[in-house]
Amino acid sequence: MLPTRLNLLLPTKKKYLKRMIYVQFIKSLLETLLVTICISSIIILGGRWILQEHFNSLIENITSISNQHIGTNKIIIDINKTLNETEEIQEKYILWTPIIADFVNSIPEDITLSSIDMDKEKKIFTISGTAENRESLLNFQQTLENLPSIANAPIPISQLTTKESISFSINANLK
Repeated sequence: MLPTRLNLLLPTKKKYLKRMIYVQFIKSLLETLLVTICISSIIILGGRWILQEHFNSLIENITSISNQHIGTNKIIIDINKTLNETEEIQEKYILWTPIIADFVNSIPEDITLSSIDMDKEKKIFTISGTAENRESLLNFQQTLENLPSIANAPIPISQLTTKESISFSINANLK
């Protein structure tokens, strides 16, 4: 036989009970959600604590390694600075000895020099002096232009007007 159910409650009370069931269901659902959020928060905070500890140990290691290599880094920086300065000096360096040796060997005996000026930035070689005659001055000019380090050595025409004891100034261009 089937159990019979008698519902002797009033319709308002039935509605109230249904609402109570819904409220209890929602309450249970919210409690479950709250417990889940609390457990997740605890896990996240624990993970954060572990990651923070790892980060702190990593920073300690980096700091200790940096402190160990400060001296080496300073030496490397000093060496690089010295190398850069040496390279700059070598770029500006002109080997004057062969130029001067060729020049001195090319001076004829009838030419007397009073001054020699070399400008490495402008690459100009200024020679002043006295020649015994015009022909020796022109030969000296030709000899200068034949030197491998001198591009040209023009003599101003005004200096060629005198035949003997010619004071001259030649601005030779270096190669």
